[in-house]
Amino acid sequence: MKIFGEELSAQELKKYFGDMSQIADIRRCIISEGRATGTDIFDVKTGSGLVYTVLPNRGMDIADASYKGVPLSFISKTGIVSSQYYASESTGFLRNFFGGLLTTCGLMNAGPQCEVDGEMHRMHGRISNTPAYQVGYQCSWVGDEYELMMQGTVKESRLFGENLTLKRTIVSRLGQSVIKIHDVITNEGFDDTPFMLLYHMNLGYPVVSRHSLFIVPSRNVVARDEEAKKGIDDWERMQDPTHGYREQVFFHDLASDADGNTLYGVINEKLSMGVYFRINKNQLPCFTQWKMMGEQDYTLGLEPGVNIPEGRLAAHNNGHLKVLKPQEEYVVDIEFGVIEGPDAIEDFKHRVKSLMK
Repeated sequence: MKIFGEELSAQELKKYFGDMSQIADIRRCIISEGRATGTDIFDVKTGSGLVYTVLPNRGMDIADASYKGVPLSFISKTGIVSSQYYASESTGFLRNFFGGLLTTCGLMNAGPQCEVDGEMHRMHGRISNTPAYQVGYQCSWVGDEYELMMQGTVKESRLFGENLTLKRTIVSRLGQSVIKIHDVITNEGFDDTPFMLLYHMNLGYPVVSRHSLFIVPSRNVVARDEEAKKGIDDWERMQDPTHGYREQVFFHDLASDADGNTLYGVINEKLSMGVYFRINKNQLPCFTQWKMMGEQDYTLGLEPGVNIPEGRLAAHNNGHLKVLKPQEEYVVDIEFGVIEGPDAIEDFKHRVKSLMK
């Protein structure tokens, strides 16, 4: 492996220290103050400069992420909030929305709240505010690679209703600035069950700034509403925090290779760095861009999904609502990584451009 500028085998590396936690580790902690009190966390460091925080109490989502001290993810005004403070009021989701590198939306709703068959589905569903069970983690050698792995299962179920589970595995490796997410959503019940799923992935300052550019193989861009139409000619460029800015949302049709793989990300030429995401359109056919340039709410949300965030009622009426048959599984893989240096930036741009051919 390459670590701290050297190519070393596992045996060569082990000679330098007595415990692997010196360079790479998963540390399990509990936050003990504020509205985050009682929140179980995994703090992860990969030895490359990438560190991030996974929240088992919040659906195995990812809050903070940084690289060599540079923040990558957006953290909202709420900060990390325990799931115990989630309230099923119309603004309940927003009062618990920490943003972070990943907030999962679903499994019964993604988008605005709506009522279907007498049941109120709140904004973006419950899954991010649901604690995981069967939670575990492991740091171990896999051949000549040192692997940092976390796993947990989140359930969305009710009497006389749905019985869905989301089993999430998050993996990083020593010396690599990469996070891999593997999700398996299963209908554990015996009835066909509609579901919605959106990965609300949120980048923040300084990766997102007026110097940043959203690089994406978009074949078509559609503004969600009149507000978004105002920015349709400038969707890929960021700006300074703007007083009174209202969110602009765009829907993209992403180009991919023959196997459905696609790539997109954000680069900041001034910082000479950026981040990328790799997904598969066969798993996540929809893509939403959330551009929010407001003061203190300054973020760019890149949101692949099984659906666009239109809400369960609209998805049903539009014929977009997906259904899982009894015992059926739905698998999703997402890769996130850091881009560093002019050469890596140019290579990334070339690979995204090649998808458009």
